[in-house]
Amino acid sequence: MIPDSAMAGMPIHNHLDASGYANVGQQIGAQFIEHNETIYHSSPDDSPDRMHAVARAHLDGGNPRQAEAILRTLRHNGHITTERAYFYVLSMLSDRSFTEITGELTDEIHHATSAVAAEPRDEWVDSLDVVNELLRYAYVESNEGTVDNELANALKMYGELSVDRQDEIATHLSRIVSGAEQEWLTAERKHQVATQRMSGDRIGRAWKFFEADPRPPGRWVTAPAPATAADWRDAVFGSAAIVSAVLIMLTGEITVGGVVGAALIVVGGYAAVCCTTVWRTHTRHAHSVWAHLQPQPYQQEGRFDRLVDQCFREGDPGGLWENTEGYRARLKRRLQEQYGDYDCHPFELQWLIRWHVFRVGQGIGYPAVRSDEAQRATNLRAVGVLVWVAVVSALLLVGEYGAFVLAVVGWWGISGIARLVSVSRVRRLLAQDAEVVFGDECAEHHRWCGELADRPSDVEMERWLAFDKAHLKNDALRRANLRERDLVTYVVLTERAPFARRSRITGGPPRYAAYVVYIFLLTKFGMRTTRTHLDLTTGDVRNQQHQMCTYDAVASASVMEKGVRTFRTDGSVSVGYRAGRVFRLVLLNGVCIAEVRENGRAIGDEQPGDVGDLEEDVPFMPSGGFDSALLVLEAVATEGRDWISRDRERRQRWARNWCTRPRSGDETGFAWNTGRVNR
Repeated sequence: MIPDSAMAGMPIHNHLDASGYANVGQQIGAQFIEHNETIYHSSPDDSPDRMHAVARAHLDGGNPRQAEAILRTLRHNGHITTERAYFYVLSMLSDRSFTEITGELTDEIHHATSAVAAEPRDEWVDSLDVVNELLRYAYVESNEGTVDNELANALKMYGELSVDRQDEIATHLSRIVSGAEQEWLTAERKHQVATQRMSGDRIGRAWKFFEADPRPPGRWVTAPAPATAADWRDAVFGSAAIVSAVLIMLTGEITVGGVVGAALIVVGGYAAVCCTTVWRTHTRHAHSVWAHLQPQPYQQEGRFDRLVDQCFREGDPGGLWENTEGYRARLKRRLQEQYGDYDCHPFELQWLIRWHVFRVGQGIGYPAVRSDEAQRATNLRAVGVLVWVAVVSALLLVGEYGAFVLAVVGWWGISGIARLVSVSRVRRLLAQDAEVVFGDECAEHHRWCGELADRPSDVEMERWLAFDKAHLKNDALRRANLRERDLVTYVVLTERAPFARRSRITGGPPRYAAYVVYIFLLTKFGMRTTRTHLDLTTGDVRNQQHQMCTYDAVASASVMEKGVRTFRTDGSVSVGYRAGRVFRLVLLNGVCIAEVRENGRAIGDEQPGDVGDLEEDVPFMPSGGFDSALLVLEAVATEGRDWISRDRERRQRWARNWCTRPRSGDETGFAWNTGRVNR
């Protein structure tokens, strides 16, 4: 077996590198890993606590719309608590700008807050008050009123909350609060973002999210090289010749020399059978192993072939690829025979393929085709041949021709019988080889499962990504020598980097090992765009591109959407399927400064297909952030420089729909404009 010290040095990272965006996906097939967990699964029969836990997981995992739907159901069914009211309000505000807070959402926020107005004060009520104060400040600021006192009060209440509540409010209200609010809210967090984004042993753990759950290995016993027609011919005709020779000796004159010669032949023949059988067994064993290591010229490509080839390319220490064609062919046949008929994703066996790559690279090979027993049998057979020659020569000299014939035909029969007997013995040897390999594979499977035991949760992946986006936004502000209060608004869009690995929790959003992040900073004078390649597994940032332009330089913002919607008789959407959207922002000079792709899936109750390897099959999570970004950038393209004044008008219309007053006693903290205008 491979020693633990050797396995300790085995590489465990799986980075797919390709120069100049070479198509790694073409090499091994598109990778999409789905972890079968139930944190995002709920049903109408679930208890309120279970539905609350699922909603909280959706909100923390970056799916505010799903969380909003579940919490709305809980509120309408009367299962409301202060904690649920707080998270329900956050879910409605998350990933939405002020212009998206419709009259219906305003009513929902009012009802959720009113439902817990009489509850005793606790952490959740205090947090809800902070949200209310921040919204109140946004309202006063939109109406260009006096804001100093409002802001000071909101920030004082915010500073008294726990760090977790502060992070939640700052994250989910980032599209609502103004630049001045954000500047203060994030002032204390900026110095933490750079360290928090690398917390939790990110480099050592994040890559594990993109590793499939390892499927246990199975024994694979190869078949021995079968007996040939020549083997049967030699055994049958050789045995018949031995019988004929014995009959000839018995019918002729029996002499002392003949008896002694025959006795020596029988004793020597027995020894020859034993030694030759052992020798033939190991010879056939070596031939069987060799035959299985030969590539088959017309072998049909299986689902594991490209992954096997890619793993051997990645683990090539020098000459490994050229020297392992047969080994790779054998491994491909094994995987196809063992797992080809089962619902087995190739990446569930990637650990096994990597282990074989490591083993071959270390020069460790099974089976040992030259055992000590085989060497001894070879030596004894050589001695037996010399003795046989000596006996045959002696028989010729003394004139015992019958014994001479017996010796010659006996050797012929012994050779054929030994080859036939060796087939069953080779089968046992191959079974022993398979048991040794299986034991080592089980040990590696156990080690690999232990390696993946601390795989990060989906919430941790979302948290790292959120910190990355905050860090990149702060870095873009620093490079542009801007502060949050200098911004009219900002937009952050992400898309999957070319050929990045993909993974997700069942029911959750897709996660990518690498992203292309677009940061749009919109000031009173123009727009600054930053495009960055982000490695989510390590936090590395590279290939930043910066572009600046005035609003008048923006020619168009276009969205191309692929999808189908079907409708019920009442006109409501029955099933919707969105294969994806592509957003393009083009300047007057024809330069496309941003092209962002959003992936899609069915948005009805039933998905149109199972999750597969194609991007179009990746489950789609409705992205409020993407929609909000499109609203802003489309307005910039349509209205040009006038979008700033139009944006101010939209804020004022929103403010007329939203009126607040300070909370006192058991009041809800909300007063409502009865003349609210619905958009």
